[in-house]
Amino acid sequence: MSQIYTQRFAGARLAGGVWHLLLTAQPGYVWVIRDLIFTNEQQTGAATYQFVITTRDDLGVTLASGLETPALTSIHADVRQELLEDETLSIFSDAADFSVLVTGYKFTAG
Repeated sequence: MSQIYTQRFAGARLAGGVWHLLLTAQPGYVWVIRDLIFTNEQQTGAATYQFVITTRDDLGVTLASGLETPALTSIHADVRQELLEDETLSIFSDAADFSVLVTGYKFTAG
């Protein structure tokens, strides 16, 4: 039996105050988000963040969010959420400087 490992779907250091598109579920695959990691890279000051899935009908659904994440702190959310074809995952944070990592599984649709 073959091993199934998570893949990195997105990883970046970003500036806050705007929405950032992290992932669009491409057709032909089953996409399952497993880990969401947010790091407040600011030297001082707490930050908030919000991961949002946008459906094909343009409905925004919060997958994970956090309030008052301290400076230089990482938050890990362990989720099991499927993204359907053409759905997107985005993030917003008020941190001036933050990083994000998204991992999961990508299976060939059968």
